[in-house]
Order: sequence, then C-alpha cells, then structure tokens
Amino acid sequence: LGCMGNVTDALPLQVFHGILSMTWALVSDIDVESEALQWLGGARIDVYSVLRLLSLRSYEGSLSYLPAEDHAEWQSIEGPFSIVWVKNCKWDAENVKCAPHAELDDGCLDILISKSTSRFALLAAFLNIDSGGHMDSEGKLFVYHKVKGLKLQMGSPNSKYGGYLNCDGELLAARNGEGAHASHGFDYNSEIEVSLTPRMCRLFNKSSPLKAHECLEVV
Repeated sequence: LGCMGNVTDALPLQVFHGILSMTWALVSDIDVESEALQWLGGARIDVYSVLRLLSLRSYEGSLSYLPAEDHAEWQSIEGPFSIVWVKNCKWDAENVKCAPHAELDDGCLDILISKSTSRFALLAAFLNIDSGGHMDSEGKLFVYHKVKGLKLQMGSPNSKYGGYLNCDGELLAARNGEGAHASHGFDYNSEIEVSLTPRMCRLFNKSSPLKAHECLEVV
C-alpha cells in the first residue's frame, strides 16, 4: 500500500496521516452508518450501500484541487456532491477497485467525484466497482482527477442525517458533532486540506525490495 498524505483543518491545527483513502458524502455515510449492521459481517457494506443509494443524499460544499500537470493552476468545483473519494492506491478493499488509474508512489492523489442524483445509475456503476468498471461512466456519472493536493469545504446534506469525514476508516469529523467522541477533533465546518508527504511508510513485498512511499496528510 502507498500512504496518502496530510489532512488538516483550521486553527487549532489538527493533522491526521492516512494510507488508503479519504471519503466524504455517500461513501463515508455507508462506512460510518453501516456500523449498526455489524451482525451481518462483511455483507453489511453491500446491504447498506443499496439502502443508501436508494435514499441518496446530496451535499452542498466546494472542492478545490491542484492538477498533477506541471504549471497547472488550482481548479474549483461547487456542489452539490453525492461522492467525494480521495485515493492513493487502486483498491479500497479486495472487491473495491475504486481508483483504477492510481499508482503507488507517483506523487499524486486520485480523486473520484460524482454530482449525480441518479440512484439506479450509481447503483449499476457500483456493481462493477470490483473490476474498476464503474469508470466506464467517467465523464457522465464520475469525474476523475490526478492531483497534487486539494481543499474541501464540507456542507450540509439534503437530510437531517449524514455528514462524515472519514480517513482509512477513522472518523475525523461529523456534522452537528455526531460521533464526536470517536472523531479526531476536526471541525466539520472548517476547510480541510489534503496533501502528500513523501517517504513516510515502507512497503514489504516478497517479490520486490523494500521501498518507501508517500503518505497522505489531512490538516
């Protein structure tokens, strides 16, 4: 696995280092809220994903990103959003190939964004996520960018429920303080910055030498 970088929010400064991904909106809602279905075992994610897609929330907010290309300038996207998924490697689980263009230690973050409110189109795309086939809808349901860093201002959903910032399964912030006892002190209403920190972890692999990789930092 590669390491993602830093996730940071405003003063007082909070920093969190992650490895796999950072999520907000649909994916983090599924991850956090499906905890109530732990008695289903591994099936809880699949079951709750269907339930959440059929009752899809959209989120106000804004996202700015610095494209990976040389001499690029910051770009901005305004909500509403249904999915914001930040990745450093291709996989989130053995059956979730959400970022097929991601490469370890390439100095980039990969972001998958959807503003779609089509429940059944998103459900159909998610049924192909194990092979990366959901990206067949790139440019229609999803926008995909390789970036050097990003800034996220999270807003409220069109529901009284939901609203979580999640990094590698850790709850960093929750709207209205929900789950605050489990969070890492991030303010949901503050701008979140995500960047890469190089050479912060090492990969052990039977077929290749020990290699250093970048790490995600959330501030």
